[in-house]
Amino acid sequence: MSKTKYLRKFLRLDPGKRRYLLIAMLLVCLIRLALSLLSFKSVLRLTKRLSTTTTVPSEMNQSSIEQILWAVKVACRYVPGAKCLTRSLVLQIFFAHYGRAIRLNIGVAKDENSVLKAHAWTEEDGRVVTKEERLQHFTRLLTFDGEEI
Repeated sequence: MSKTKYLRKFLRLDPGKRRYLLIAMLLVCLIRLALSLLSFKSVLRLTKRLSTTTTVPSEMNQSSIEQILWAVKVACRYVPGAKCLTRSLVLQIFFAHYGRAIRLNIGVAKDENSVLKAHAWTEEDGRVVTKEERLQHFTRLLTFDGEEI
């Protein structure tokens, strides 16, 4: 797809989706860069700071949740190296912006070749936010609540 097609596609999005996508792209770039340059503890502190700077008192409905999930997924697709940890940290920031704390989980599992794989995902009230289905194979090692960071 040419650059002008990307731009036209972006401009055809409704204003809410466009806004979420711009914010998601900025946050994904920032968190990805932070993960490359800083210690994990420093990245968690940055995430906490970004999560508490502004909180919108409005409700987060299912439509806005779907738009946020979509925007973060698309932004991660275009930022090199933005994988599950980046996505999970960005989702924590987005949800905290609406006053909703979600839990960051980091776990490991062996694949079919007995290679150890790590994965990060987010949960709210015990439900996986990103609707992933392959998590039953992962053993949770670490959990970070939005307030704990």
